[in-house]
Amino acid sequence: MVSRLFKTCALDADTEIWVASVLSAAGLHRTKMVRWQTEGNSFNALITGFVPPLRTLLLSDRLLDELPREQVAMVVLHEAAHLRRRHVPLRMSSILPAWAVGAMVTHFAGQASWAMVAGSVMAIALTLVMLRWVAYRTEFDADVQACQLAEQIGSSVEAVPSTYAAAAETLSRALIRVTADHPAARKPTWLHPGVVDRIEFMRRQRIIPNNSSVTAGTIANPV
Repeated sequence: MVSRLFKTCALDADTEIWVASVLSAAGLHRTKMVRWQTEGNSFNALITGFVPPLRTLLLSDRLLDELPREQVAMVVLHEAAHLRRRHVPLRMSSILPAWAVGAMVTHFAGQASWAMVAGSVMAIALTLVMLRWVAYRTEFDADVQACQLAEQIGSSVEAVPSTYAAAAETLSRALIRVTADHPAARKPTWLHPGVVDRIEFMRRQRIIPNNSSVTAGTIANPV
């Protein structure tokens, strides 16, 4: 299925072994890895499929060719975090309460001519709100979880930052780099928080050793 939807080829042997070690350390065993051929046009990565052997990690050619390994590692861990935390089914299930409310509106409106319309409008409006809220929360969560994963596995896997602070800085640099050609991509959209917001959120979550508080980082000079 992946080969029909995307133009892909095998990773070189060295990269495949390394990416496999990152995924394995993150708890994602038996994941197929491929190079996504975009003719050098795209920085991108995604995981298709929830379970092996259907699960495939796609890493775009430009991502692999232009980002240092430490940044590629953090991108891989970000995608791994989405899967580990079940973000896709969470986003899908988030619309159920919205449609339940819509059904209630229709029910309580009774035989009114506008009952169905009112229920549908309410359901659609709440769906848009819920999807945006959950999308933002899961994106922030994937960033933080990626940094925490790096901290856990960095001492045993090559080219993975070994502290939360280093991981957050590395992922921040990757976010800045992959949007360098398209500054508009750094701005928040309906389903995606802005790059500045993501960087600041990661830095705020850094737990100070022996202290339950978090630091409030800045983005004065992320690169």
